[in-house]
Amino acid sequence: MPVERAAVEMVEASARRIEGDGAPTLEEGWLRAEGVRLDMSAGFRLRVDQLRLRITIIEVELNRALETMDLGPVRNASAAILTGRVRLTGRYKLVGGLAAPFTLVAGLEPRAGLNVALDVQELSVVGVPNPAIIARAVEDRLNARVAEALAQAELPFPARLEAITLEPGRVTIGLAGSLDLWRPNPAQRRIGE
Repeated sequence: MPVERAAVEMVEASARRIEGDGAPTLEEGWLRAEGVRLDMSAGFRLRVDQLRLRITIIEVELNRALETMDLGPVRNASAAILTGRVRLTGRYKLVGGLAAPFTLVAGLEPRAGLNVALDVQELSVVGVPNPAIIARAVEDRLNARVAEALAQAELPFPARLEAITLEPGRVTIGLAGSLDLWRPNPAQRRIGE
């Protein structure tokens, strides 16, 4: 007799060097699912009470991703991941096609949902430190662009950002959520549905 229902208390998996078309290669990935229930009595239903995902991206892959992103007036962007913060360098396109070199150092803080807030600690343009008011204006603009990009992110499950850990050369991102997938049994569908 086929099994229609199953339950698993906890499932855990890890992987290294996860590659996907058009996405940065993940150095490490870890997944933990708790309260897993499968019900195939009336179609297919998979429920997971608690799902945690942790991914690690190394600096080289982050920079490869920056090369392909549309960063507006920012050109030649490069990131260096430091302890607790990230240093971005590049050239900012000004009026008339001129581009000024800049350096920005910021911490990253998880916010509600998938939002991340940049805390700009240092900003210099053409090697000259900028006043705090300019750094805050840049921080506000960057946070708006990051929020817009994250709002369009497609994840395999509804998630919230739990943690961002910045260590020399790598960033680790922790996500948490739950999952409830249901697909009706095709034989039970009525004609015209």
